[in-house]
Parts: sequence; C-alpha cells; structure tokens
Amino acid sequence: MAKEAILKIKEAENQSAEILKKASDEARDLLRDAQEKADAKKKANLDGIRKDRAALLEAAEATAKEQCRPIIDAGNAEIQAILHPSNDKVEAAVKLVIERIVNVSGNR
Repeated sequence: MAKEAILKIKEAENQSAEILKKASDEARDLLRDAQEKADAKKKANLDGIRKDRAALLEAAEATAKEQCRPIIDAGNAEIQAILHPSNDKVEAAVKLVIERIVNVSGNR
C-alpha cells in the first residue's frame, strides 16, 4: 500500500511537471506572438506616421512656394529691368555721364 502511494505521488509529480512544462511553453509562445504582433503594429504605425509626415512636408513646401512666388516674380522683374533697361533710362544715364564729364573737364 505504501508502495502504491509512492507510485501515485511520483505519477502526480510527473503529471505536474508535464503540466508546468506545457504552461511554460504556452506562455513562451504567447509572449512571442504578442511581441510579433506588437512589432507589426509598431511598424504599421511608423509607416503611417512617415506617410503623414511626407504629405505634410509636401503641403508645406507647396504653400511656401505659393507664398514666395510673388517675391520671386518681383525679383525676376527687377533683374530683367537691370539687364534690359528702357531706352529712356539709357539716354538719361548717358546724359548724366556726359554732363559730369563735361562739367569736370570744363572746370579745370
């Protein structure tokens, strides 16, 4: 009878060890699955954030270009005015130069 009791205790210990091993394996599998899901969700969130950031940056650049356009156009108009002066301005400049040369040379 004592031998049977010891065998039953041994059998119970073996079963509990097996149950603990299965529980440990399941816990490890659950943890791994949870980590994989968390990593996938994190990656999806980062991808979404990157897309949003790119869209916002593109919109900001478009707005900035739109706001700068009048300034750039005015600057280009001034450049063209300097590179291609009107005949009136050229004649006025020539008269001014001649007048200064004549006045400086004539007063010596």
